Amino acid sequence: MTLDLSSETAWQYVGGDHVYDEPGQAPSSTSARFRFDEAHTLLNRQVHKGDHIQIVKVGDDQNAYGIDFIELEEALPEIQRPADAVSIADYQGAQPGDGVDDSDALIWAMNEAANTSSKTVYIPAGTWELGRKIGLDHSDLTIQGAGMWYTNLRFTSDQAGGPRVSVSSEASPTPFVTTCSSTISPALASA
Repeated sequence: MTLDLSSETAWQYVGGDHVYDEPGQAPSSTSARFRFDEAHTLLNRQVHKGDHIQIVKVGDDQNAYGIDFIELEEALPEIQRPADAVSIADYQGAQPGDGVDDSDALIWAMNEAANTSSKTVYIPAGTWELGRKIGLDHSDLTIQGAGMWYTNLRFTSDQAGGPRVSVSSEASPTPFVTTCSSTISPALASA
């Protein structure tokens, strides 16, 4: 199994009160700062007591990789679409992993689910890309994924403030989000 690692989000360049994500955007007086990023993957087999895991760098990309820890856990089975849930995949053929911004699909699904008895949005397995800020403006709405090892929300905008999920003061202050990846954790915010 191969786990692709990159330094794409591992460095920032700081100068005074400004932070730059790309060295080409930063003035020469900035300092490079390393920050941590997480990668996760679902193995194709169960790891048993006594098994050995070996990490081998493949290729000669000249990048140095640091590994603080490896956390292993048994992945629960994929969660299927609940009855009466509105799936973001129901929106104009939206599909995970196609490189298309799925923000409209999520917004549409939230609006549709708000008018159902379950008030549930389902996000199927796969990587769904969100390119802008999305407001959660409906009360008692549940967002349900297939599980953290199956559904990934990837925020793709490089705009200042970046995309995120925000909760309006009229909506539930603690939305029920059952699926997330390391890319959503810093982005879930209350407005």
